[in-house]
Amino acid sequence: MMIVNDKNAQNTNPMSIDGYLKKEVFGLSSLTETTPSAVITNLSGCAGSCSCESCNTENIVLAELSFTSDLKNDKTKFFGIALQNSGSVTFYLQKSGFDILQITDQSFGEWKQAGSYSSQLKLSTLYLEWDKVLQAYGEGCYSVKVVTNALGGGTVEEVSITYNLQIFAAKRAEGTTRFTWFQDGLILNNQIDFSGLNIEQQIRLKGNIGFNNDPELITDEYETSAHNFEQIQDQVFYNYTFESEPLSFYNSTILLKDLILGNKIIVTSYNYYNHWVITEAELKAAVIEEARPLIFNNCAIIKIKFAERKRNTIKRNYL
Repeated sequence: MMIVNDKNAQNTNPMSIDGYLKKEVFGLSSLTETTPSAVITNLSGCAGSCSCESCNTENIVLAELSFTSDLKNDKTKFFGIALQNSGSVTFYLQKSGFDILQITDQSFGEWKQAGSYSSQLKLSTLYLEWDKVLQAYGEGCYSVKVVTNALGGGTVEEVSITYNLQIFAAKRAEGTTRFTWFQDGLILNNQIDFSGLNIEQQIRLKGNIGFNNDPELITDEYETSAHNFEQIQDQVFYNYTFESEPLSFYNSTILLKDLILGNKIIVTSYNYYNHWVITEAELKAAVIEEARPLIFNNCAIIKIKFAERKRNTIKRNYL
């Protein structure tokens, strides 16, 4: 080992900052040289607009060109609140930030104008079916703009987060979990009173619900005079822990302030190597195990334990 004591010593042959990487070209028996700066320059999320793809600043949605199964076709619910009862709410579908369609009918999913909900006359909703968007406009980056009248005149515009629409493939779905939930009741800090509405919503999040799932055995027994313990009833409860990949603030808010409060939650895991297969399982949120913000961005990892809503793995020795 050589110890250098001269603080003024300099490296006379410094390594190039860029260096070289090897980038595999699939389908070809060759390697292409590229530099790290070139790779970074060419990185792009949705139309080059994603600053942090790992934390879902754009949400992936999947659909088929020819519909075969609900499990392969996502939907997203959008809300608009009119200024007054039965007032004006207009939905526009955007692609890459530009308006391409004004929603005026049910062609792209369930559309309800303000006044359609008898207990919420200002509420308008659009339940966008992404397969219909895919068939009409193809893959790409979409958003929904909601336009309402403003107090004192004019209009107010709100644009949703970006949705990265792709043709369904098992490889693209791998590593995601899809939640469909129904909201009925009052959430005190929500603009919408869901009482009596039973509103359905859906979201696909990056994360896994197929591991760290601990079954729980609960026994009920009695002791005989001979000190034998006899079975009265045994139950097995299944718990399923969802652990997200880094989520944006929007997705964390949806998950913690809406989804887990749902009256009914249906979950499908698209992690194909899991031991536990979860397909349209009806679950209920049981425990928030972790909500950990990441220190280098505004993302967070959320960990939630879900339990079976219907618990019928029960053995009884009585009627």
